[in-house]
Amino acid sequence: MKVKAPRCHVCWFSFSLDAAPLMQSITCAQQTMPAGTAFWVFDQATSPLAPAVVRWCQDRGVDVRATHFDRRRNLNGAASIVGQLDCLLSTAAGPDDVLWKVDCDTLILRPSVYLDQYQARPGLQGAGCYCPMAQVGWWGICYTLRQAAIPTLRQAFAQGCQVARLAEDIYLSRALIAAAPAGDTLTLSTDHKGGAYMSYNARTSLTLAEYARRFDIITFGDRDKLAHLPPAQQRHHQAANMATLLASFLP
Repeated sequence: MKVKAPRCHVCWFSFSLDAAPLMQSITCAQQTMPAGTAFWVFDQATSPLAPAVVRWCQDRGVDVRATHFDRRRNLNGAASIVGQLDCLLSTAAGPDDVLWKVDCDTLILRPSVYLDQYQARPGLQGAGCYCPMAQVGWWGICYTLRQAAIPTLRQAFAQGCQVARLAEDIYLSRALIAAAPAGDTLTLSTDHKGGAYMSYNARTSLTLAEYARRFDIITFGDRDKLAHLPPAQQRHHQAANMATLLASFLP
């Protein structure tokens, strides 16, 4: 039996070079997420977004907060995971609310890929997409957590696991899958012919319109697939440019 859709909080973890793709990701999410969704940017204090970008976010109702935990380059390590979970808890979401962790170079085209599952399964504690780099675990570009599940996860990483190189997406999702009752987590598959997630590939024969039609969530941050753009700043702007073009195909 379906229940009322949970309130959503969409959260990005940014740093200075994320500005261009982040703005596209926010623009897209604010078009596609349901009414009442809250939007949050947790910015890296040691390499922050420019003040103009922060104002752009705030003008659109996005709450921007500086963070000071050590991200170990890309949200790696138990301390980084605890810092990330603290940020999610700081949103003051209700226990049934769903928090979306979204990479800055990722577009949410159809949030129903998760929302339908949370409505159909009131006990669902978290959902993500299968990570090709791990036998068990979710892909970090976009995953979701029920607020009520976060305190237990935080305690597990704060007390029981101190490995410095933990990748937040894989190990956080593994911890939730291991702790939650059977059936209370969901791992979606990645299907190159059409499905939940896809990483944009500049060498593909698919058009952007076909990407927009086939896939629900798309990332433009795969460095290998952006090719021929070695400097980091160029890669970030290329991701933003492709995201802008793809978003134009939204209904």
